[in-house]
Amino acid sequence: MNETNNESKTIKEVNNVDPDFIKIKFTKGKFILVYISIIVSLIMANLDTTIVSTALPTISKEFYAYESYTWVITAYMITDTAIQPFASNIGVLIIGRVIQGIGGGGIISLAIILIADITPLSKRGIYMSVNGVIYALSSVIGPLLGGFFTDNLSWRWSFYINIPVGILCSILFILFFKTPMKKSSLMEKIKRIDFLGTFSLIGCLVCTLIALNWGGTKYSWSSPVIIILLIAGIFFLALYILIEFKFAVEPITPPFLFKYRNITFASITNFFEGFVISVFINTLPLLYQDGRHFSATNAGLRLVPITVFYSFTAMGSGYFIGKWGHIGMYIKYGSFFSSIGAYLITLIDVNTSYKVEFFIYLLYGLSVGVIYQNCILAAQQVSPPEYLGISTTISSFFNFIGGVIGVAIYGTFLQNIYPYCYKKHFPEAPPVTVNNINDVPNGDIIYVEAIRKTYLYSIFPVSILIFLFSLFIKDYKKNVLRRSDVKSNKGSDISKDNKNNPDNIVVTVTIPDEK
Repeated sequence: MNETNNESKTIKEVNNVDPDFIKIKFTKGKFILVYISIIVSLIMANLDTTIVSTALPTISKEFYAYESYTWVITAYMITDTAIQPFASNIGVLIIGRVIQGIGGGGIISLAIILIADITPLSKRGIYMSVNGVIYALSSVIGPLLGGFFTDNLSWRWSFYINIPVGILCSILFILFFKTPMKKSSLMEKIKRIDFLGTFSLIGCLVCTLIALNWGGTKYSWSSPVIIILLIAGIFFLALYILIEFKFAVEPITPPFLFKYRNITFASITNFFEGFVISVFINTLPLLYQDGRHFSATNAGLRLVPITVFYSFTAMGSGYFIGKWGHIGMYIKYGSFFSSIGAYLITLIDVNTSYKVEFFIYLLYGLSVGVIYQNCILAAQQVSPPEYLGISTTISSFFNFIGGVIGVAIYGTFLQNIYPYCYKKHFPEAPPVTVNNINDVPNGDIIYVEAIRKTYLYSIFPVSILIFLFSLFIKDYKKNVLRRSDVKSNKGSDISKDNKNNPDNIVVTVTIPDEK
């Protein structure tokens, strides 16, 4: 009952929003420069998450660190720096990715907020849709660019490229982006930052990921080191929850928002979606490069069907939702077919033809493309207007954390499954690790088998969880409030209807006037 009342209140507040209001106004020329710098920064940050996927096998081979390669991905995802191209070992590279991740995470979150600040509500949907296109293009270009650099120059160029782009965007922002500041002291601003929540969350992730990375390889799962790390992870998680509920002035994840059903289940669904898609995008190149001896560029090309069809359905579903609504329906159908696609990916081996692979990736890309963006929209749909940005960030945050945990768990499974598979084929052979794939007979073929089993035992069950949790996302009808309706006072009729029917919720995404 309380949720219905809150959602009805949200509807009334949304209908009272001026669709032409702009929080931060610029001249046309400055707007173009600022918007371009936002988009280029967003492209750079998104590329950083995928460009290393085709470079990782070469990096792992150069540093002889197959057991640690997942940290190159997760280190970035937990937290554009010039330290990475000069890495002399895997440890320096991981530290560089941590520093880079701090900047990348800020760019991705702030880009969404800045676009909302500098565009009117009546046109915001057009500008925000560009984000989906950027994510899709980055997913396509990243592995290809990383493969090109690795094959023709050096994997280090995957990181050198950030330097000129980052400097250019920084100059544009410094010169043209002048935002009004709230009159408050530095200490007041610092007090608003949730430092304790941030550090406790990072502590939870780092302890858990180290335990997953070392468990069963460097230490046995019953080792005191692993047990202490897992206990520390649980402690930091409990501390994080306590801080968010009781002490944080402006918490990272405001607890009261989770009383909205769609925010809760859309966030959980997005967590598992991030788990699966991050693993596939970042680890499939390993199957092709180390298992089937493809070049880095060709391995990147194999991922193109997933990312192209992902972007196609992400944009297409957004268009149809804008016309007819039913966000939950798209998420449910997409989740169902993505679980089928995930299972089919576990069947790909060294003898699978490209035609079969293309069909599997087509099915998976078409289905998974409707999940992430629409889960964010489902959360926005029931969010109080003043918390729209936070609701958006929460859903993205869960997706991001899911990716971190997913890649770490994948690495744990692979490190433990590979020795098992090798022992099964060569029972008399001495013990091996995943680092030995190039040093032992048939190491590459067994590596592909281990990857398939890892997908089957970790990714496929999580894909089923995506579908199960998506069933709890309520399928509201989405009315799109037109600017012309507001000016002609038709919006009052919509408010009246929605007041009596909480299933008709107007979100703060609009379309421009029809000509």
